Amino acid sequence: MKIEFNEDEMLILGIYEEESRAECIEAMKTTLDDLTDDPEMLDLVQGTIEKLSQITDEDYLHIDFSDYDDKIEEILTEAEEITSDLNELL
Repeated sequence: MKIEFNEDEMLILGIYEEESRAECIEAMKTTLDDLTDDPEMLDLVQGTIEKLSQITDEDYLHIDFSDYDDKIEEILTEAEEITSDLNELL
């Protein structure tokens, strides 16, 4: 059975991209507690972890994020700006 990732899942995978499938899963799992206030995002990350658990390490290494690079960069930049703004408030 071939596992397909939708656009949102691909963006999550790109944000948490690691050297291995296991490292990517672990990175996503470490953020689950932080997502309890955002049930939609929590469901997305959990679903992505579930799908990622169903593919092989080799399949993970062949995921092509190039179509998502610009969007991933935009998301990460926005997150950094929000974090910076919050740190200034504290």
